[in-house]
Amino acid sequence: MKQTTELTPTMLAVLATIKAANGTISRFPGGFWKTDILAPKSYGTTTINALEKRGYIEWTDMRRHSFDSGEFPIKAKLTNKPLP
Repeated sequence: MKQTTELTPTMLAVLATIKAANGTISRFPGGFWKTDILAPKSYGTTTINALEKRGYIEWTDMRRHSFDSGEFPIKAKLTNKPLP
């Protein structure tokens, strides 16, 4: 699988949304990510994970799975990496 650092239009929109929302985004039940419960737009976990892998966001809070001992991220914030 080819590794890329390019950002899609959706990723750029997510970064702009997070920046406008005090730099944080949260995961809501059902696995979608929003800046707050009233935000009109939500984003998928794949997009959020891609931004974390590229170093634009970092996990700030985790939740334990109810069915095993693993954890998954439920909150993220912008890093100091310059935004495109």
